[in-house]
Amino acid sequence: ETRVHRSYRTYANLPDTMRDDESLVAGQAKVKAAALAFRDAVHADPDFAAYKTLVGFDCVYPPAWEDDKFQYADAEAYRTEQMTELVASVNAGNADEWFKRLSRYARTDSTDMATFPTFGKFLAKLGEVQPKVVLAYIDKLDGPLEKFLPSMLIGLLVSTERGKTLANVDGWLLEGKYVDDITWFLRFEDPFDESLLHRALQSAIGHGNARAVRNALFTYRRSFSSCASPAFCNAGLQLDSHVVGFVDEQINRRGTRRTTSRRCARSAASVSGATT
Repeated sequence: ETRVHRSYRTYANLPDTMRDDESLVAGQAKVKAAALAFRDAVHADPDFAAYKTLVGFDCVYPPAWEDDKFQYADAEAYRTEQMTELVASVNAGNADEWFKRLSRYARTDSTDMATFPTFGKFLAKLGEVQPKVVLAYIDKLDGPLEKFLPSMLIGLLVSTERGKTLANVDGWLLEGKYVDDITWFLRFEDPFDESLLHRALQSAIGHGNARAVRNALFTYRRSFSSCASPAFCNAGLQLDSHVVGFVDEQINRRGTRRTTSRRCARSAASVSGATT
């Protein structure tokens, strides 16, 4: 689509010196007609339109066909508007269809996750306005969509289902489930829940999850200035960067995950108060 649109914009207006050449004018008309036919065909697919809005990178949005000054900021504003409409379109009747769609979108290859900001915002907003739908999604999470649990939690914890969501989170922490995602989500929670992070770190240590311990340490350092207990937070501030570096190094070593978590747990003990 990007290539077709580029050709369309290139030939949409002939230079003054070429407008008297009937063959060029006729060729221009054919190019424009073919490009617009292509545009109409792809835009008729709602799945393609949704994918472009939520995940697509370097995409062409409808206003760009008519306005050659349609730039990045305009595209982002358009995506936000369309994302809001997509959220409103999700309901109990089509929730399963949307789950399949979102699971497929999440499989998009993106090593740095740079194509997914709007997708994450969509899941957060959906969690806020359709919490029962998103809670049902979490019950059957599988594959790449699991990576977006933090976005779902952001929305759920400001929804009418906050209590149920917190109960689920505590259950997962007891099981050692989704601890990576929970500790990552807590980096962005507003307001910061010191008690929940405390429980998450204890779970990470107890279940030998070095990556989750690392996430928790990052969160302590990031959030210490706004939490309720200065002494508790100052302990977090004292965690030197070499501790996080050590955890990262050990995570990348095969076969050392549990050993690593036990060792880095000793470094975290002053923050969590957990027994190691």
